[in-house]
Amino acid sequence: MAGVVTASSQAAADAGAAVVRGGGNAVDAIVAAALVSCVADPCNTGLGGYGGYMLVQPRSGAALCVQFPVCPPSTMSTQALQRAYPDEGPACSTVPNVVAGLARALATFGTLSWEQVSAPAFRLAGEGVAANSTTRRAFSLHRSRAFIDECFEFTEARDGGLVFRQPRLARTLERLAENGPGWFYSGPLGAAAHAAWQRAGVDVPLEDWLDAQQTAEVVEAPALLVDRVHIKAAPLGLSGSACMFAVATAAARLARRDSLSTPESLAELASAISGIWQHRF
Repeated sequence: MAGVVTASSQAAADAGAAVVRGGGNAVDAIVAAALVSCVADPCNTGLGGYGGYMLVQPRSGAALCVQFPVCPPSTMSTQALQRAYPDEGPACSTVPNVVAGLARALATFGTLSWEQVSAPAFRLAGEGVAANSTTRRAFSLHRSRAFIDECFEFTEARDGGLVFRQPRLARTLERLAENGPGWFYSGPLGAAAHAAWQRAGVDVPLEDWLDAQQTAEVVEAPALLVDRVHIKAAPLGLSGSACMFAVATAAARLARRDSLSTPESLAELASAISGIWQHRF
């Protein structure tokens, strides 16, 4: 089976590629790579965050999307959510649904077990991973924060690089591998998180944590026809799909007028992309 695995770290891409070489399908590889990303790219993703959208095109039938966007606490009003969030601690977080979304994708489209796809992640968390330049800079910028010492152990590599281990995360991932993704929501993590929120003065009901698995959905992906090409993406909601559609439309408009290979056209397209994505953020 030929294919390409992309990820924000070499370790995650390698894990996904290994799954495909071992007989897994594309979704097995995606879930394995995503779980390794929670280990190897901690400044951008983690089990305690929220997911997004995963597009799957079966060999027959419509393109489907596994969506698991951030869900605000059920007790908070829209006005209460419009507040200044701290840089760290329980008050800046909500119920995570990364595990729920990845588990839903694996159960719906994968061929391997959760234990199989999560093995590379918990092994890497325990053994350590080499930090790339982006991660090293993130560690340097936040070295004084308490969570750095709570979560990470550092050693200098022989080549002058930095290797970081996450023993607590390794234990969590190993428990997940042993008990399945449902343990993340029905086990002790929810009670611990609820207690931390209470101490921080944030009212997130324990029921929100227990019900988080229900927030991951499989829905039909919307499509846009641009110059006789159907572009399929995640639902428009909180994702960047609307912006992606707008970029494709802008590129098609520019291409009809002039070649996109000229510096002038590329500069105009870059300007359009910048303006479009301002609406995303």
